Amino acid sequence: MIWTFVLRSSAVVSLALAVVELCDLFQEKQEIAPNRIYSSEEAASLFGVERAAVVRLARQGAIKSSKVNGNYRILGQSLLDYLKR
Repeated sequence: MIWTFVLRSSAVVSLALAVVELCDLFQEKQEIAPNRIYSSEEAASLFGVERAAVVRLARQGAIKSSKVNGNYRILGQSLLDYLKR
């Protein structure tokens, strides 16, 4: 009887901890590393916009970037500079 209670209690505690950890993942802010190279998809995720918006900014020169094999690569410092504007 006591072991049943212990097992059920530990299952409930494990579930609660998993839910808390999952919530932390969704609320965790991502920091932009100045020396890291980001893809346009990653930059869009950091900015909370669609990839097309980041590509448009890169084409316009608002964000300094390089095109590698048809994909934009953006230095983290360029993203930080754009955000400071």
